[in-house]
Amino acid sequence: MKKVCQAGAVWLVCVVAACGSDTPAGPVTTGPADAADDRAAPLPPEAGAPDSATAGPRVEVKGGELVIDGRPTVLYGGEVPYFRIRDKGFDAQKTEALWADTFAKMKQAKMNTVATYFPWDYHETAAGKWDFTGARNAGRFLELACQAGMKVIAKPGPLITAEWPKGFGTFGAIPAWWKAAHPGSLVKKANGDVYNYSPTGDATQVQPTFLDRDYLSAVGAWYDRVLPIVKPYIASRCVVAVQVDNETNQYWANRYGDVDYSPQSIAHYRAFLDKKYGGSIAALNAMYGTTYAAFANVIAPSGAPSDAKDNMAARDWYEAGQAYSLDYLKTLRQMLEARGVREPEVLFLTNDSPFGLPLRNILVHDGGTKNQVGLCGTDLYPKQFPTNGEIFDQPFQVDYFTKLYGENGKLYTKDSAPYTFGAELQGGFYSFPLGIKPNVSAESTDQLLAKSFGHGMKGGTFYVLRGGYNLDDSTYDFQGAIGIEGDLRPRFDVMKRWGSFAADYEADLSSSSEIEDAVTLLNDGSYAPPQGGAKDDMQSLYVSEYPGVFGWLMTSGFNPKVAEISRSDAALAGQKAAVVILPETIDDAAAEKLVAFHARGGALVAMLDPGSKNLAGVRSPSVAKLAALFDAQPNGTYSWPGVGLRSGDANVKLTGQEGTVRSYWYQNYFTPAPGATPLVVERTAPLGFDGKVIAFSRAGNGAPRTLFGAHFATVYNQDAYYRADDADLERRRALLRAVMAEAGVTPALRARGLREEAWGRLSRDKKRLFVFVVSGHDAGTTRVDLTDGARLGLAAQTKYVVKNVSQSLVSTPRTGQDLLSAGLDVPLAKHGAAVLVIEAAP
Repeated sequence: MKKVCQAGAVWLVCVVAACGSDTPAGPVTTGPADAADDRAAPLPPEAGAPDSATAGPRVEVKGGELVIDGRPTVLYGGEVPYFRIRDKGFDAQKTEALWADTFAKMKQAKMNTVATYFPWDYHETAAGKWDFTGARNAGRFLELACQAGMKVIAKPGPLITAEWPKGFGTFGAIPAWWKAAHPGSLVKKANGDVYNYSPTGDATQVQPTFLDRDYLSAVGAWYDRVLPIVKPYIASRCVVAVQVDNETNQYWANRYGDVDYSPQSIAHYRAFLDKKYGGSIAALNAMYGTTYAAFANVIAPSGAPSDAKDNMAARDWYEAGQAYSLDYLKTLRQMLEARGVREPEVLFLTNDSPFGLPLRNILVHDGGTKNQVGLCGTDLYPKQFPTNGEIFDQPFQVDYFTKLYGENGKLYTKDSAPYTFGAELQGGFYSFPLGIKPNVSAESTDQLLAKSFGHGMKGGTFYVLRGGYNLDDSTYDFQGAIGIEGDLRPRFDVMKRWGSFAADYEADLSSSSEIEDAVTLLNDGSYAPPQGGAKDDMQSLYVSEYPGVFGWLMTSGFNPKVAEISRSDAALAGQKAAVVILPETIDDAAAEKLVAFHARGGALVAMLDPGSKNLAGVRSPSVAKLAALFDAQPNGTYSWPGVGLRSGDANVKLTGQEGTVRSYWYQNYFTPAPGATPLVVERTAPLGFDGKVIAFSRAGNGAPRTLFGAHFATVYNQDAYYRADDADLERRRALLRAVMAEAGVTPALRARGLREEAWGRLSRDKKRLFVFVVSGHDAGTTRVDLTDGARLGLAAQTKYVVKNVSQSLVSTPRTGQDLLSAGLDVPLAKHGAAVLVIEAAP
């Protein structure tokens, strides 16, 4: 029957009906009757139903744990791209030997999980010509992985990114021949040209628009071929998760001019506007200051807003892009389910990378979007640039986003406890043109694992564990821990050590909860769209400044809760302080949450501004109430000149810490009403005298309020952190400790030195305390103070042993009182990391 489908929601339903619920093709087999262009691997018999001991959901997240067949499980492993780990001549026997060798090495490292993409273009080499034989035998790869005792995360795309098929500058894995045959299905730029992903000018790197009917029909045909290969291993209890697409964010492209202006996307955008404005074009015109006759006439922004009057249109275009991606992901999941891949037999995953630097105006990660389709795993790559020799470019990316993704994941799991899955842990990095690449060191892997496990990751896989060859036979080494020829590199030993830790302490690590202090850092996703007239690069607040604020807190000794401000009720309950970045604009509902938190006795710490206007650019009553709590009048602003990390000094007024501290990007000045205590003031030229107030605190009329009118936390998430002046860092730490002390926030434990972090996790039965310690400086001994025995699960008279798992050291028994009074001395190498296990002495 011919279907006539309209734009918007009705059109989407038609697409799903046409592509997501069609009858899947029958099992693909081999044999004499198979044509040479329709080759496939034989499939194993499906396993029987589980016995009564494993009755119930097969895979679920419950109580903050991943439970597989009734057993809490920590997945730990790596990306093993079967399509790259192959013999150059595509010899099947040699290729299978490479796969088996990889699995054997993984078992040496106590790994239990294999993740792999399934590239569509690798198997459909021309229209209707399918090949799953020889080196392309994906079924044999799965069979070997399962025989090795691995759990498998299957990632059938259709989009896989992965620098496939030619390395840097390419984006897999829609067949080039299909894109050439379907020019009307491709993403268009605002000027009408076809968008090309490749920075190197590869003409094949045009990409499909998500909700094109021909594209989704072709995806259905791909699923009909690949899923019958995967499904038997779901039934045999080996494949435990299926990732829906990969990093679905419209190709990392500029939303304002590059993606996506195809007719399909524009129709969806206009339907989005119609729904948002309740069918009233007059309401849209009032908001935009336009005179459109109908939603069908609305023109999408073709550039980022340069004036505040264009901000709402820019925001709508951005949010419509997220909605387009969401509807695409929902469609893919429905197509998978229609072909028999369903929860709870597997766990559906989505994934996203939280970084956007140096990219701008892309669709950054939004937990409320991806977690509607599958548990959104995080892709963590803290070292990306070859321009410096530091261990990380973004020192607190891993810490912050591990926690934020875990909190957002509760939207999907409907669980009260966070669960974070590391969908891509940095296993290396690709080479830029001319072979330029960042140095991903063993120390960086050590810290990445300490930070991610320590802050709530309870499963993850390295991308990639072992490199190989691209489709054009160029090498894709990626600095993998296992070299292309099978050689083991220094980072493999680090992975092996952490694999032993995860295996030896799996039950307690899985059940553990992070020991957090009574302060919550509130992320605000409404800052993702660019805003005209703003002093800030709005997306940098999300991808860089928030992790910087987290780093400021952590290195000052405070381990905060992290939550989206729009979903922060539970994260604020019982807390003594809330910290938020506030770049003049704030959503009315968010402003009301902060005012209500203060009314309940919570202290507020605002970065940049007390609140000047809402997202519509209006000083609403809600925003005015928030600003009144700080009670200060704006008194000018100054932006630091120059390029790169622009900064300049300010004067600290904290007693005992007088001196300078560096601020970044710009400074806002205020005239506080009487009763405020200045903390930082302008340093005037040329003699450095005190000038206008930049930061101040205010007591009285409820809990304390503090306003920092400049970016004082930027340095913590920059490579400059490792080179920053020690006296400057000491003054920052003293400032934040003074603010937290005024709010009544006390740490459960903390490291004493600069550029040091220490925090803990407590097992569910409170019998094991895990203490994670990280150093950002040269080799030395880190002193960790244990200050709150009740929160740490330490009883004064009980004797405990301290096991330094990282160095295989075990202390003599010490009483809880001794641990609380004397603390811990932790020897660390340069940029070292350690995990200590404290438990009652036998």
